[in-house]
Amino acid sequence: MDAPILKTVRQFAEDQPALTEAGIRWDLANRHTNGLEESGAIVYRGRRILIDRDAYISWMRIRSHRVEKLA
Repeated sequence: MDAPILKTVRQFAEDQPALTEAGIRWDLANRHTNGLEESGAIVYRGRRILIDRDAYISWMRIRSHRVEKLA
C-alpha cells in the first residue's frame, strides 16, 4: 500500500487548478455534514488539517454521482 500524499489546503489548491482554496476551506468547514470527515480525506496533525489527495478526489467523485442521481 502506498503512503497517502498529504497536502496543506494551500498546497492542495496550488496542485489542483480546478479547485479554489476558498472552496476547499468551505468543504472543510462543512466536513461533519458533507461526508468529508468520514471519507478519510482529512488527517489531523495537531491543529493543522492535511488533505489526502486521492481520498479527497474520490470523495468529490462520489458526491458528483449523488448530485447527478438527484437531478
